[in-house]
Amino acid sequence: MEHAVVLVTDSGGIQEETRWRGIRCVTARENMEQPVTVKVGTNILVGTREEGIRQAARQQLESRVSRAVPEASDGKSARRSLNPICREIKKRRLL
Repeated sequence: MEHAVVLVTDSGGIQEETRWRGIRCVTARENMEQPVTVKVGTNILVGTREEGIRQAARQQLESRVSRAVPEASDGKSARRSLNPICREIKKRRLL
């Protein structure tokens, strides 16, 4: 994915990652759990028809996209998740 310009996927996780990386995305599904990627313009939901996928990929190649950070994101979720895990590990080693 590191060198991708446009990514075609049916994976929700990949849609989110492309948004963070500033990679254009085409989602070959009929629906999605996180439509924010479409709302911010990094992704197009096209269904599963070959012509729709092809057309959306062309459209994405011609468009410009930048990284889209979610409004509620502060970039510290990994730290918040790891801190209690690390405390628990240290606690168990001391017992």
